[in-house]
Amino acid sequence: MAITADVTKKTAKAALKGNWVKAIAIGAVLIFSGFIIYIALSFIGTVFPSVVTALITLLITALVFIPLLMGALRSYWRIMWDSSDTLDSVFYYFVSLERYSRVAKLVLALFLKAVGVGILLFIPAIITDLFSKAALYEFFGISAPAWVGNLWIASGFLKAVALVILAAVMLKYYLSFFLVIADEQMDVYEAIHKSTLLSRATAIDFLGLILSFFGWILISLIAIPLIFTLPYFLTSYMVHSRFAVANYNKVVNQMSSVNEHQFSSDDM
Repeated sequence: MAITADVTKKTAKAALKGNWVKAIAIGAVLIFSGFIIYIALSFIGTVFPSVVTALITLLITALVFIPLLMGALRSYWRIMWDSSDTLDSVFYYFVSLERYSRVAKLVLALFLKAVGVGILLFIPAIITDLFSKAALYEFFGISAPAWVGNLWIASGFLKAVALVILAAVMLKYYLSFFLVIADEQMDVYEAIHKSTLLSRATAIDFLGLILSFFGWILISLIAIPLIFTLPYFLTSYMVHSRFAVANYNKVVNQMSSVNEHQFSSDDM
């Protein structure tokens, strides 16, 4: 059963009805936290070399912003169930080492998967870049061929293709964030594995949901509408994920019923 963007967004709006003030406040905490991080990183960029700045950016994103994002997702998830959480619930995963380490483990696991796949995908572009360097030909004492000057086009194309394939590969893990939030007893690696199973039937639907927000994203280039769009999108993600899990469980139950019926028929 397809999880259409229209149904998902209507359900998200219904969940947010009467809770928009709280939802916007949660989104504002996340947005302004992101602004603070951005300002801090901009300052760091003026002090440290670009490589160091990139590493610090990666660490802060993984260890600070993503736990904040997951705290916001959890808040929207609980709004869907009419919880009375306060705004500080955004910082839920910073409250205890056990909660934080669980999120950090998820981020690290997904990062390592992305790096492993990314290295393989970018090898053609790396080789192309290598052959486009004049230093390579100088090292061997030969003149660079005329076609070397056009290799930057091929390199750019290969990098673009690699990024698209990497995004497609990593899309199968998109439900792992929801699973870790919705079931706090579930092991992180089990959540990642289940995401790969569930996303086989729902990844295209999720991509459709993202594309349906394209207009909202363009409007949100102005900061103020983002305060509305962000809660709407994040709640839609949680609604979509809930539907995905429910559909998967429904299919599993149907298969179990068929197997039980077949087993009973064989015994007769």
